[in-house]
Amino acid sequence: MFAQLGYPNDAATIERRLHSWTGDSSVLLASIDERVVGLIAVHVSEHLLDGEMAEIAALVVDDGTRGRRIGARLVHAAETWAIERGARRIRVRSNVIRADAHRFYEREQYAPVKDQRVFEKRSIEKG
Repeated sequence: MFAQLGYPNDAATIERRLHSWTGDSSVLLASIDERVVGLIAVHVSEHLLDGEMAEIAALVVDDGTRGRRIGARLVHAAETWAIERGARRIRVRSNVIRADAHRFYEREQYAPVKDQRVFEKRSIEKG
């Protein structure tokens, strides 16, 4: 499923990353006939300037099952999970090229709060 959105990670890599997560985190799954068709990863953390909030780290729904409200149900489940942990806000980041995702989140009552650029140094070395 991740490869459908441009993240070509194998199951072992995703599993290793999930086990390394610290803090209050969860991955919620959606299935049809015992086949996983979607997942959402969410965590609650304390941000230095923004305080405590939940953040959706990943939301993926299989191409063949989109349009069946699976993503909406996963988002609602993540919100419920976050509320149970004391979070009163939830945030999601979405690449500027993902117009369909932006429309989806707006339908789910999410509103853009800022535009930003992300800078990354791909190779850092000691020294």
